[in-house]
Amino acid sequence: MRQSLVARLSAEFPHEADILADLNDDETTPMRRHILVRELIAAVRAFDNVEYVKADVDESTGETALSSTDQDQPAVARAAWEKYQKITTHPEAAKLMQQIPDSAIGLLICELNYMGAAHDYGSRFQCIVRIWGDCQEHGRPIQSQIMFGMYLRALNKLGGSRQVLAEVGAQLPGDQLPRLHPAAMRQLISACFSCRQAEKAMELFRHVMSDPYYSRTHSLHIYTTVVQGAVRTNHLSNADLYIIVEELFEDLTHTKYNDNIRLGLVNELLHTARIHGNMGLLLYVFERYLAHKYPINNATLGILLKVVCSGNIDAGEVHSIYRNIVADQATRLQMTGHVFATFIGVFVRLQRPDCALVVVQDMRAHPNAQRAARYLEPLFGCFAESGMGQPALELFHSLVEQDKLEPTWRIYFDVVKALSRGSQRIESGSGLHSEADALLATLVESGAAADTSRMLGAFSELCSRNLQSPLSLAALFIKAHQIIGTYVLRLSNQYDFTQITVGIRSHDELAQFVARLDHAVAELFALKYSQVPQDLFVHAICVFVLAQDQAQAQRIYDHMTQHRQLTPTWQTFNVLSRAFARGLGAPAAMDVFREMQTNGMRLRNVTAAMLIHGLLDADRPHEALEVYAYLVGRPTPVVSAPGFREFTVTTSCDVYTYALLIEGLVQAAMHREAVVVFEDAFSVLSWVPRQLLETFVRALENAGRADFALACLMRYRKRVEESQPVSSRDPVGESVSEPAPDLLSPSHFGYLLGKVSKRPAS
Repeated sequence: MRQSLVARLSAEFPHEADILADLNDDETTPMRRHILVRELIAAVRAFDNVEYVKADVDESTGETALSSTDQDQPAVARAAWEKYQKITTHPEAAKLMQQIPDSAIGLLICELNYMGAAHDYGSRFQCIVRIWGDCQEHGRPIQSQIMFGMYLRALNKLGGSRQVLAEVGAQLPGDQLPRLHPAAMRQLISACFSCRQAEKAMELFRHVMSDPYYSRTHSLHIYTTVVQGAVRTNHLSNADLYIIVEELFEDLTHTKYNDNIRLGLVNELLHTARIHGNMGLLLYVFERYLAHKYPINNATLGILLKVVCSGNIDAGEVHSIYRNIVADQATRLQMTGHVFATFIGVFVRLQRPDCALVVVQDMRAHPNAQRAARYLEPLFGCFAESGMGQPALELFHSLVEQDKLEPTWRIYFDVVKALSRGSQRIESGSGLHSEADALLATLVESGAAADTSRMLGAFSELCSRNLQSPLSLAALFIKAHQIIGTYVLRLSNQYDFTQITVGIRSHDELAQFVARLDHAVAELFALKYSQVPQDLFVHAICVFVLAQDQAQAQRIYDHMTQHRQLTPTWQTFNVLSRAFARGLGAPAAMDVFREMQTNGMRLRNVTAAMLIHGLLDADRPHEALEVYAYLVGRPTPVVSAPGFREFTVTTSCDVYTYALLIEGLVQAAMHREAVVVFEDAFSVLSWVPRQLLETFVRALENAGRADFALACLMRYRKRVEESQPVSSRDPVGESVSEPAPDLLSPSHFGYLLGKVSKRPAS
């Protein structure tokens, strides 16, 4: 096919050899610019940079459509289009258009029609419509039915369905049914559906199926065109759609169709059913396709995963899709660990942990799927929220012993959480882990009740029976952190400890509890596990930091970094910074921050807020400002630095951190710095809430700077209002209720800005 078309082009070139010899870009020299188009396309074909493929071929006439799989094809089409534009803008465009061979016009339309560049998707169809119109205008209409089908496709893609009907109607006498090329007939059927003429579309479809003219030439895409139109317009019931799908599959059994064609058609049907939410059609198409033992590809799996991840599907439908995939041997081999993990997450979201456990078993039995502990995190989270301690422990043991995987810290935490919330008591039995599990459950339950003696007793019994493990140590340190954290919080709130009977009630009890934890630290150091989670050491450090035992915290850190050779990450330092800010105070927290700063590690917003809060409480506003500057990437000092006006924002900072820092700077009489930070909010935040300005004004008034407060209000009020999202503005300019997520709480930050915004502007 390619050779015959190249031969046609080559036969035309000798007649114009003299013109080719004189070809140049001088605008003053007359030239036949259409040769540029033909030369470009013919040269590209001669070097086999693109190839012809058989698509919608009318074998009786030998007419062909052109496609290309070459990566440079969009560039070829654009270059050819540029040459064509030179022709149409020439003063003698009418004469030049008459000299362009039909083959060159056809090649250009084909290139544009099959060009796959996403950013040119709409414009390339506009180009086809323009070429068709130019040919009509200059009295040389295109006669090829293949080209006519591409022209109709371009009109449909541009939303010109009524124009499609008009173009076809202009070629037909009376009301007789058309006998168009199959490609053009498909576009006509699609246009009928778009124009709400579904009955006419179905009549045309039956005409194609019954007319002997189409028995050999019609394309299977006509089935997908009808299904798409019927689903889009909700014209046919699923029972009628199933009949059309069966007719399609009956034709697909023909040996002339390969698996790539079958895959393309079924993926198109699945995609149509997905975007229109027709789960019945999707399941039917997929089941019937697999029944014919046809293979699927990654695109098929991608469509199905989009379906199961959508919110408009129930557990039964997800289960049907999953069973259809794993029931077919060839299809099941296409599954990967990520696909299994997706189904686990979906079943958990739909509150079906039983189905998620079945997926876990299938993943273990799969010969090629890579397994990872993080794939099971949603399932452990479900057990934790539901208080299902026994299933959580069983899955944990199978993860470690059967799968030989190292649990993530989130899994450790969720197992402890499941035991804390569980209402069913775990008794000691005859199983391999039953005794250890019963003692672990006692440890967790005692910790949840703040019964420190019973908790430590259960841990000691685990150690005496040589049943300690990273899980038991994780449970002990998690619960110890919660107990000490509760005491620190009550202490900061000046709680009356005489009213409580459990937990830590004094510094002496805290010291005794921390001393008894030394045994747990020794067991942590003695663990023989090759891969003890780093977060276990970090959590242990946080326990002693919170208890203000810096020596023990340093011991654990040294053991983690030197003996275990574990490298701290930015997440590690973020956790330690928050713990130091709550426990050992600002100086120790700044030491951790300096180390992060030296190594260029990321600082999370919650960590920065904790550090800023601690530093402001410790009367160290300059260091709080330094933490803020590091967080957003601003040079320091913020007032005199060269980047005072402009700086590159490196991360986000929430509005609560801004309110905290601005109020602290005003209280420290650092008014200029407070103004700089407030100015930064316009660059960092997507919009500045009114309450942030109110916080700034109120802080200045409380500091005795009412004049400066009024000046800031007058200066920034209009700018703040202009930054508000459209949904929070009233048509007449008055304040309306604002969306909650990103706003400061009026109850926390005092009176609303509206109470002071009524002052007359100066």
